[in-house]
Amino acid sequence: MGQINESAPKSQRSEKPAVSLKVMKERGMLGVSTVKSWGVDPRLVQFESGFNRAINREHVESIKCALRAGHELDDIKVRIEEGAIIAVDGHHRVTAAVEWLAEPDVREPDGGFQLGAKQFRGGDAERVIHLITSSQGLGLTPLERSAQYRKLVGWGWTPAAIAEAVGRSVQNVSDALVLADANSDVKLAVTEKQISASNAAKIVRQSGGRAGAVIAEHVEAARLQGKAKATAKQIAGNTPKDLIAAIRREIDSGGTFRAEELCPSFADLITYLRSTPSRGDTSPAQPTK
Repeated sequence: MGQINESAPKSQRSEKPAVSLKVMKERGMLGVSTVKSWGVDPRLVQFESGFNRAINREHVESIKCALRAGHELDDIKVRIEEGAIIAVDGHHRVTAAVEWLAEPDVREPDGGFQLGAKQFRGGDAERVIHLITSSQGLGLTPLERSAQYRKLVGWGWTPAAIAEAVGRSVQNVSDALVLADANSDVKLAVTEKQISASNAAKIVRQSGGRAGAVIAEHVEAARLQGKAKATAKQIAGNTPKDLIAAIRREIDSGGTFRAEELCPSFADLITYLRSTPSRGDTSPAQPTK
């Protein structure tokens, strides 16, 4: 039993306890109001390319299980354009409901099955921000988030403005934008969780177009150590052991691989060693290019 609300009018405290929000509203209770929502047949809802994340089948199946058990789903958000109902939030709920309704043993109630829906008001940028920040259902992956950030930048948003709108740091947004412009092999490594998005962005900044190959080296090194993914400590290459392995890799590659790509913190030392004659070599050191 909850405590008595001291902020309620004294006349309400002596009344019979309300059994619904409707009764509370009718009694004029402060803080209780009516919020309008609509009922929409999910089969009428359309999706807009570029404003929805990829459908996760496991998540859809879990929602269908909830529908079969008779559970009510949260309201979706939609917008109306030229007579069409377009989903803004709730794509998985819509997908699950449509598939569930198509099952042969489903009996719809009189008047048909409907999802609760609220109308979303806002432009393209507001819809993107809502997609990024919505806590309903399944969140965006790092790559999906980076694609939405890139879209906002194309509309004139700065990383600082995006960070403020989505509640993240400017560094986080900047890393995501670097990832959005990275090559496909880098994005694949992030998707397969071989490396974190932030570590991948760091390598892209350091190695540019070779980032995918560098990440592959780190992932292989992690695998040999029994680790599932490349770690920040390993990528930093801060130990002499890392340096020795990197130099050996450069020698074995005939110079096509650069040791500082695995050990950036030793870049100055590597440059010095590269310009120093090996033992027994009496020829003068060649200037570095």
